[in-house]
Amino acid sequence: TAVPWGSHPLLDPLWSTSSLAFIHDGCEVGRVGKAHRIATSEVALQHLRVCYENRGGLYNCGVCRKCTHTMVSLVIADCRSRCGTFPQHLAPRTLRQHVYGSDLIFLTDNMQALAAQGRHPELLYELRRAHALAQLRLAIRNFRLALRTVWRETGETLQAWYRKGRTAR
Repeated sequence: TAVPWGSHPLLDPLWSTSSLAFIHDGCEVGRVGKAHRIATSEVALQHLRVCYENRGGLYNCGVCRKCTHTMVSLVIADCRSRCGTFPQHLAPRTLRQHVYGSDLIFLTDNMQALAAQGRHPELLYELRRAHALAQLRLAIRNFRLALRTVWRETGETLQAWYRKGRTAR
């Protein structure tokens, strides 16, 4: 199922012109499936780059959202130790440092794949904690948006009510 992600296989071809073509390749496969495919290529494992932060000038920093999600997928694909472009150590706690509601898709995919394998219980535990945190952050974001909408619709009334209560004290 395609989810809103700034791109969609049915919409993107509409952006094409006679000199530019938008082609979707691999959208039918999730991150874990792509990691399994990467695991079959030593060249890909030695040159895989996902990091856009490049903290400390590193090729893949190993602690940003993209790096940690990818490293978990590589663990699931059982090729993490063969991938030389990431730091050797994946600290499971880093999964919770940069978790947002948009990460729910990746966290869910990784949790399901890892649970199905029955390996790495400590990593699965951290994924579950990160998933719960992502759900909480998404709920808080949605609550704030709902409050903002209510405030816009009834703002003047609420402000008057608040002022009236403050002056009555």
